[in-house]
Amino acid sequence: MAKRRQFRSYSASAQNDSVVIPRYHGMQALIRTLNATGGNASDYVKFLPCGEQGATTINTVQLAAATSIILDGDASVKNTLNGVAVAANDFVVVNTSEGWQAALIAGVNGSGADATVAINSITEWDGLSSITGTQTVGDTAYIVWAEDEAQILTGTGTLNLEDVFVGEAGRPCVIYSLGAASAAHYMSGVVEYVAP
Repeated sequence: MAKRRQFRSYSASAQNDSVVIPRYHGMQALIRTLNATGGNASDYVKFLPCGEQGATTINTVQLAAATSIILDGDASVKNTLNGVAVAANDFVVVNTSEGWQAALIAGVNGSGADATVAINSITEWDGLSSITGTQTVGDTAYIVWAEDEAQILTGTGTLNLEDVFVGEAGRPCVIYSLGAASAAHYMSGVVEYVAP
């Protein structure tokens, strides 16, 4: 029998609210159903697929409530991963003691060490202004570049999707509801892991 997970999120304000679909043994995540309702004409549901190009590892352990994250990057350069620069408005996805977490990058440290991606600030996300769990050196992390995100406008209506593949096999994917004003927005659904 295929492995399934239910997910849901709710926010009563303009706060972004994300759900990380965790990776599972090389299987492909398939959204069987996704229902999202917006409370403002500018509300969106966005998808952040973690891919091979953005895969890296934790370089330096940060304490819980960290607002900076240091990842392994390309040799001899700063803030570059697999030949692509990492900058503000890209995303970082890390595995922590509290599970997978996603954050919007607010800035990188141009004076950081070569061969690292030194994220020196993140934007408030899910009502948090930091990564809340501790990390372990060598654990997997991902950069998702802003141009790789996909978004669907929900507006003040309801979005219903069925049987949509998200992300790459064996890698997590982030789904988030973006609220544009102080109005409730929420989403729920079922993801199933299938052989690629």
